[in-house]
Amino acid sequence: MRQVFFAVAVSLLLAGVTVNGNDLFQQGNAEAWKKIDALRSLELSDNRIGTHWFNFWNFFAFAEDMFEAEVFSIGLKNVRFSINDADWDRETDYSWSMPELSVDPRHDQWITAMHENGVTLRYELSFWDKAGRARGEELAWPRFQTEEQIERYTEFVRFIVEHFRGRIRYYEIWGEPNREDCIQWIRPEDYVSLVAEVAPIIKQVDPTARIVIGATDFNFLPGVDYLFSILDARILRLVDGISWHPMYCASPEHHEDYTLGRELYYSYPDLVRRIKETAESGGFSGEYFADELSWRTEETQIDDLSCPHVYAEAVAAKYLARGIVMNLGMDVRASHNGLFWEEMPTSYGVVKNLCTVMAGHESIDMSVGIQGEYDEPVAHCAFRYATGDRMFAIWRDGEAGEEDPGVSTTLRFPGLAAGAATGIDVLRGVEQELILELDGGDTIVRNLLVRDYPIFIRLSDVTLGPDYEETAGDGFHRLGETGDGPDWLGETGGADLERGGEDRDGDGVPDDEDLCPDWPGSEATSGC
Repeated sequence: MRQVFFAVAVSLLLAGVTVNGNDLFQQGNAEAWKKIDALRSLELSDNRIGTHWFNFWNFFAFAEDMFEAEVFSIGLKNVRFSINDADWDRETDYSWSMPELSVDPRHDQWITAMHENGVTLRYELSFWDKAGRARGEELAWPRFQTEEQIERYTEFVRFIVEHFRGRIRYYEIWGEPNREDCIQWIRPEDYVSLVAEVAPIIKQVDPTARIVIGATDFNFLPGVDYLFSILDARILRLVDGISWHPMYCASPEHHEDYTLGRELYYSYPDLVRRIKETAESGGFSGEYFADELSWRTEETQIDDLSCPHVYAEAVAAKYLARGIVMNLGMDVRASHNGLFWEEMPTSYGVVKNLCTVMAGHESIDMSVGIQGEYDEPVAHCAFRYATGDRMFAIWRDGEAGEEDPGVSTTLRFPGLAAGAATGIDVLRGVEQELILELDGGDTIVRNLLVRDYPIFIRLSDVTLGPDYEETAGDGFHRLGETGDGPDWLGETGGADLERGGEDRDGDGVPDDEDLCPDWPGSEATSGC
């Protein structure tokens, strides 16, 4: 399927990010650039990008103002939310007079508004169990240790699904059940049993509903192990989605930090693939969700547990762009953990532009040759659209900086002849027609400036040659130096890189222990 050969290798005012003359996307390109025409939610097809709101019991007073500012005007197509929230121990925060088996009219209005504006909702079915408290039961964890507790939860689930039937597409069974420090905690074996009990009820009440499980927090031990422990064949055929909360403020600057059990930045793609392989070997055939992506500044850091590292505002926006595009490229839906729009305007602009750029995409793996001189890993992924356009995203995947002039790069798309190529910069919020050339049936883009955040190349009016190949699904790659030629970083396409050999980057770290198997590193940095 694949030939692989390697060689050495908003507006323009956002947060001080500027454009330097003709070097916007391509050295020497004098074509006029224009601002991205960002669209609203209702105007867009699904972009697989979303956000997360929680605890609408208490904090709904300001939610109506968020509809326009944080969803519709940005172009988000997916919202994950909870109303009856079991997040930490907020016992003193709640109005215990509010019945659990009831729906606030404001919540009804909000859900209807989302539905009418083309936003898909995922209801996190968390549950405080006020009835149990009223009967004198202690608010304790782990949860669901008695049949009575399970029965009250199933009654709650049935009530919610019946009430919102047809307006909620996804129901997520619980949130962060691996959190052993609070009332969210459910033992893995109890969680599997709970899903086996609840999933059929949801499907019975609303056969069109989709069920999501997991929602594990990788910041807290044992988040990763917990997720694998609940990928049980007894329930995998009952559900339609698997979710996790992966990268709280992780970056190449802190990729060795295992604080609180967080997976390393560079190991994340392999982790996702192991999750998929495990789930699908157990009979799962649904979707995957990476939720609560978050990179914060010092001013917007919530706490040092959920986000131990902070960044400059522009740098946080770059990592957010990487996180969203990386997950979409691996065919995983992505959502951020809410943004402080006034304090983080560049991140706001990045999400808004991505929502428009990614509308209607399908993740693919396509062949591409990459020629450039790099001193850090380079990541890329690809997408296709119903129009026949292909989109290619590429970025330098080392430490991000506030300013970055880019590295001149040549791209070759074998077997694909494009009539036009457009460069799209979601950080600056601009696009520009690129200079391309055709070599037989190949498209070549020279002098492209690859930066430390995703730059997109949209290939339009394409003609596919007889030897062109692509596959639907995961097309994310992180490439590095291999020493097989003078200039080319690599040509990739198809299902995956050829693995061959025990140490393909020659750094002395075996591939099964190497967190960056295509980039030479050292034992001290786990191969990165």
